[in-house]
Amino acid sequence: MKKRRFSKERINGQPNTKNTWFNGTYFGAIVVLGIIVLMVFSAFAISLGNTDNGQETIEYNGIEFQNKNGLWYFNFNGLNYGMEYLPTDLEWVESVNLGQEVFGDKIYLIFNPGEYSEDSVEILRLKQFLTSGGKLVSPACSQEGGCGDYPIIDCRSDLKSVYLRNGNESKIFKEDNCIIVEAKSGEENFVITRLFYSLLGVF
Repeated sequence: MKKRRFSKERINGQPNTKNTWFNGTYFGAIVVLGIIVLMVFSAFAISLGNTDNGQETIEYNGIEFQNKNGLWYFNFNGLNYGMEYLPTDLEWVESVNLGQEVFGDKIYLIFNPGEYSEDSVEILRLKQFLTSGGKLVSPACSQEGGCGDYPIIDCRSDLKSVYLRNGNESKIFKEDNCIIVEAKSGEENFVITRLFYSLLGVF
């Protein structure tokens, strides 16, 4: 015959509510704590395992690139830059030679308001880079409609302009007084980074 055990609390009609390490509350806490510890340890182990890769160094056209946390850092004319891609990753993007390109103190950054806005990541990246060279960068639109208070500028303007637009190809070329940065959908980041390298004379 199987023996059945009863606690004093159960016999008296009261459930056993003592908090033990193996009841639902404490056991669940142990499981959660264990998962957190494992996650922290795993992240630490991954970090340790990637230490060497994070310091990978590559030279391109006499410029040294060092990989840190997924970005390629290099020094050019006393300024430090970090790019997502190496120049070798972007050689497929067709581009005119921009290494000797001369800009004035002010640059128009032109975009089609139907494709981009002043808050688009692509426009902000371009503005930040051009500003780092000590230039006054003024956003402008290629056409009216959704442009707000920005001026309407075309490539016949007296000021040198950078014009970002969508197209069927990803390439960089000149048109009148504009540097056209044309990108297929999804390839904007490649073409913009290629522009940066070209303007710095890395290529």
